[in-house]
Amino acid sequence: MPIFEYMQKRLFNILILLVIFSLCLFSHESGAGQQDSSSVDTKDNLLKVAPEYFMGSSYTGGDFYFWAPGEFGSPSAASITAKNLIGGGNHDQSILLDYGEFNLKGEVREFNFPVEANVKKLSLFVGLQDKVSVTVSGPDGQKISGDEFKYMFLKTIQNPSSGNWKMIVNGRGLSSISVRACCVDGGRSDVARIIDFYKFEIVRPNSDIHGGFFPIEDAPVVGKEELCSATILGKSYKTAQFQFVTMDGQNLQTVDLNQNYPSADPEAFIGSCKIPQVPFRVKVVGIDNNDMPYQRFSLPLIQPRGK
Repeated sequence: MPIFEYMQKRLFNILILLVIFSLCLFSHESGAGQQDSSSVDTKDNLLKVAPEYFMGSSYTGGDFYFWAPGEFGSPSAASITAKNLIGGGNHDQSILLDYGEFNLKGEVREFNFPVEANVKKLSLFVGLQDKVSVTVSGPDGQKISGDEFKYMFLKTIQNPSSGNWKMIVNGRGLSSISVRACCVDGGRSDVARIIDFYKFEIVRPNSDIHGGFFPIEDAPVVGKEELCSATILGKSYKTAQFQFVTMDGQNLQTVDLNQNYPSADPEAFIGSCKIPQVPFRVKVVGIDNNDMPYQRFSLPLIQPRGK
């Protein structure tokens, strides 16, 4: 790694730490659920959150922190936040993204997700308005403990076991759940790279001399047939199938995208797709070079517009 790039990354990490600890010094009475109001709804006994902040996280694919009154300014919160924000400059990949709402009477949900061998770090995040319990187990069935807050569970696992993982969440109210993976294994080659769902775009053919495709500028129209393009970096996968999913990860439709599309980059996945009636993001599932399953989610939620 060039020394200039290295120094940039170190300075960026130091800046994040300074911001975090400054917030902790001056925000001991910081609000619950990423807002200024530190209270619990007495009617349903749920943590009060600002809906616009929650929706902002769900649309961008970020974690929504359900801070209980007084938690945000604590040393443990500063440590956990720093550990989860600083990733050494690596590009995290979303294995699971789920923004939804658990039944107010109480609900238990099970999340199963694959982790491939090239993953060097696994970050788990669970937050709810009322967290009862979170249980995580690896492929061998062994339970994984995490950093517990009143309304959140966080865990970072170095060199996680490859295979199928399970997370059981018991709680009520709005929820933000994610599993993220990194990193490039020393950057030695494309084969060593974790599967990187780089981007998804709705595109148009470029009519000038250069050819190719360019992304549309406006939001896609509900029900319209469009041309969709997805890019996966690296050579560590064998197959890829694409789906449109809801904010809480429910499958809407399968999208038939294939490589070697005429006039396109041969590595790009391109094909026709019908725009759903609800906000959606893209999920890709497949088999990696070790014949193990993998899955990825695109970060931004796409908001279609009416006809």
